[in-house]
Amino acid sequence: MDGEWRFLAEFPEIPGLVLRPFCGAADHRPMAELINAACAADGIDRFETADDVARMYAHLDNCDPDRDLVFAEIDGAVAAYGRVTWWEEIEGPYRYLPFCFVHPDRRGRGLGTAMLAHNEARLRLIARDHPADVERTFVTYCTDSETNAVALYEAAGYEPVMYEAEMVRADFAA
Repeated sequence: MDGEWRFLAEFPEIPGLVLRPFCGAADHRPMAELINAACAADGIDRFETADDVARMYAHLDNCDPDRDLVFAEIDGAVAAYGRVTWWEEIEGPYRYLPFCFVHPDRRGRGLGTAMLAHNEARLRLIARDHPADVERTFVTYCTDSETNAVALYEAAGYEPVMYEAEMVRADFAA
């Protein structure tokens, strides 16, 4: 990306909306709070602390936080954040992952759609430096309980290609 950070897609007209890049350690707590709120609303058993986020973001591969993260604030509070990353498969295809978390109270207003469009645009910029004659695809992950995410990705043309199952055994005794 040339020059300063910029938002790469149309954004929804929401009073008080500000789109901005990552601000370092000051963002770790709001990121953890947003992840926790989104996961709780979606029935996902996940809880992050600011320290967890700091550890994760200290060891990113193929992601420059200063360029590859985007935040949406409404009236000074983080309403959504997104990140991109990419990797090369063993056989050569490139995979590009856009994802975001949107606070449950801020869903349904176009933030997820705008974040996805921004993240895909950022990944297209990154892909310019990768071989054009190799398969390149966007991939993303979500659970059935993330109904907003499923609808967002399907509306953008994503389709399921793999399913997973989380299994538990209630009886711990042998």
